[in-house]
Amino acid sequence: MAYINLGSYQHLMSKYPLIGEKHHRQFQSYWFKSCPWLEYSDKNIAFCFPSYLFSSKSSEKPGSYTFTVK
Repeated sequence: MAYINLGSYQHLMSKYPLIGEKHHRQFQSYWFKSCPWLEYSDKNIAFCFPSYLFSSKSSEKPGSYTFTVK
């Protein structure tokens, strides 16, 4: 319930790191406005907040499987 009350973590940075080896991509902070469910981690990964909460791996902390595998 605490995660739901806090909402998605939308880490605002002036510039996000480039990812990808062949085709470089970069997260854009304006995506937070059009996608309030979007969350950004300190591991430079964007993901869906409800997917994080309702991961099917119940043996681990909520969302850890979705967060680390996909």
